[in-house]
Amino acid sequence: MGHDLIGDATSSLLNTYVTTMNRRTEVVVSNLANADTPGYQTADLDFAEHLQRAASASQPDSGILLAATHPKHFPLGGDLASTGTVPVIHPKGLETGNDGNNVDADQEMAKLAETGLRVLTGTQLMQSRLRLLRTAIKEGR
Repeated sequence: MGHDLIGDATSSLLNTYVTTMNRRTEVVVSNLANADTPGYQTADLDFAEHLQRAASASQPDSGILLAATHPKHFPLGGDLASTGTVPVIHPKGLETGNDGNNVDADQEMAKLAETGLRVLTGTQLMQSRLRLLRTAIKEGR
């Protein structure tokens, strides 16, 4: 996980998003690299589980105790980054070849392209956020 230099919730969320998409790129590339490996099973990230943990972390009755380190901190919310990394899963129901491998290279290439666009989008949103903060620091000058 990268460092959150700005420290606000939006930047932290964008950082977590880009980091997660980069991790998905690694998983998809690994699938493609093992497309001819006998017995290899396709891997992906379990976004549903991660989202569930993140939603639970933001609920007051989730059992997660938050500590305010400054008197002006808001008492609400959870940190998406504190929910850990996205778990890797092996999707069921994929067509398996005679060698036990179930990687569909075309499907993985499509996932790679989609994930690349998501990384680009997250990066552009972070750049916009930084430009907005720079403008605020310069007081609009």
